[in-house]
Amino acid sequence: MRKNKFFILLLILGIIQIVINTDILYNFTYFDFIYIIIFYISIKLEYKKAIIISTILGILTDYLSMGILGIFGLSRAVSSYFINTITKYFDISKDKFLITIFLISFVLSNLIANIFFALIIKIRFSLRIILIIPILTTILNYILFKIPFLKKILNVNN
Repeated sequence: MRKNKFFILLLILGIIQIVINTDILYNFTYFDFIYIIIFYISIKLEYKKAIIISTILGILTDYLSMGILGIFGLSRAVSSYFINTITKYFDISKDKFLITIFLISFVLSNLIANIFFALIIKIRFSLRIILIIPILTTILNYILFKIPFLKKILNVNN
């Protein structure tokens, strides 16, 4: 039953992201709910499944943001691998490690994506993409993780 609640919560977060991330609202979106999904999937699932799902969700992010398919797909796959590997060595039941890993992996993922954006479509580096969205999403993730009902569903120890 907990597994069903976990996937229902992730589905709700995905729907929220799709609803708020239209072309009109894209410039005002400062939270990445899809990355929160990728993070918890990367912790819960074995790395092959996590990387495949993260790549697919990254392609969804590509579709919702820049429209160049594959850039966020690749960066989210790298991030998922990093999360899955690093969480084996840290006690992620402690909030400070969980949030630190979330922020570092998100910044790394968006940095990789921004490098490819700069190389492919010649856009300049964006502080919004590299720092602002990861920091605000990390704060949102921390708040979500502090809600007792959600913390029970997102329990990363199981």
